[in-house]
Amino acid sequence: MKPSFFKPCLCLLIAIFTLSTTWGCDDTLFPEGLQKLQISSDIPVSDPIAISSAMANGCCLYIEAGYSCGCKEHEFELYWNGSWNKTNPPSVNLNFYHNSNGELCEAYCLQKFMFNIEAVKYQGADKIILNLSGYNKPITYVVQ
Repeated sequence: MKPSFFKPCLCLLIAIFTLSTTWGCDDTLFPEGLQKLQISSDIPVSDPIAISSAMANGCCLYIEAGYSCGCKEHEFELYWNGSWNKTNPPSVNLNFYHNSNGELCEAYCLQKFMFNIEAVKYQGADKIILNLSGYNKPITYVVQ
């Protein structure tokens, strides 16, 4: 009986592929849902939005938020000014931006958003605290 060389190799390749796609924030996995973090010192003033939940997983920040909607298309972005707060662990301030484009409709939408937050990694830190404007709880981003 010949030893089977291919089974262990195939299992290892599948495991590596699974880990790399689950732990990473890959644009190809979420081509329409994943948004990039905007790094700018010029942060626009947001229209009203109510963040109901937020969590970091892998290198993604997931936000669920509600807003007045129904008549026009809205725009959403996540801003960071590019600096870290001198805390232990390091922390960053993030601003969730909503542009209603002047909509005054009375419908209410609840939507989920996903942002790539790899840019906030800090050299030597295994976690970063995310302070999200409009959300009263700090979010822990475990760097992988």
